[in-house]
Amino acid sequence: MDNRAPYIWPSAIAVSILLGWTSLGSAQEKSVTERNMTAGPFTFSDELGGHRIVSVSGEGSKEDPIVIVQKIETLKPSTITIRHVRRFLKDRSVFAAWTSMHLKFVTHNITAAGWIGFRFELQEKLGKPSIYGDGLSFNQITRNDEDIVSDRFIDHSVEFEPGDRLVFENGWVNQREEVQFKLYILDLSPADIFYLVQVPQLPAS
Repeated sequence: MDNRAPYIWPSAIAVSILLGWTSLGSAQEKSVTERNMTAGPFTFSDELGGHRIVSVSGEGSKEDPIVIVQKIETLKPSTITIRHVRRFLKDRSVFAAWTSMHLKFVTHNITAAGWIGFRFELQEKLGKPSIYGDGLSFNQITRNDEDIVSDRFIDHSVEFEPGDRLVFENGWVNQREEVQFKLYILDLSPADIFYLVQVPQLPAS
C-alpha cells in the first residue's frame, strides 16, 4: 500500500486561499450590510460601534418622522452613519438639490452610568467638526424650537461654531431607562454620506 501523502499542486493551494479570502470578504460585507436600515431616502448604520440600532421607520416628514430605536452601549461618543439612498441612483433628478428630515430617537441607556444631558453633533467628514457654511446643520436657516424636544430634558441649546451641536440639558436618564429626542436636520451639502455623533453627558465626579 502506498502511504505517501498526495501531491497538491501549488495552483490548487492558491485557488483554495483565494476562495477563502473571497468568502471572508463576503461575510464581512454582509455583516456591515445587515446593520444598514433604510427609512425615507436614507440608510442608518451602527457600523462604527458604541450603539445598536434596533429599528428605523418613517419617511422623515414632520407628520411622519423617521423613528430610530437604539441602545447606547458606551459612555464614549458613538456615531450613526447616514447615507443618501437616492443619491446613489443613476438618475439624480429623482431628488431635490437639498434634503431634510425630522427625526425621533427612542434611546435606551445600557451604559454604566446615568446621564444628566445628551449631545448630538453633525459631521460631514468623520472626526471633523461641521463648519457653518458646509450646508449641514440642525436647520440653521429657519430653525423652529418646537422641532427640538425631549421627554427627559427640559432645556436645549444649538451651537453652530466650532461645530454643529445640539445639547439637551436639565434632566436625568438612569441606567436601563429610555429617553426620547426629536430634532430636525437640514442638509444642503452635496455629500452622499454624513455622520451624527452622540455623546451622553455625565455628572461631575
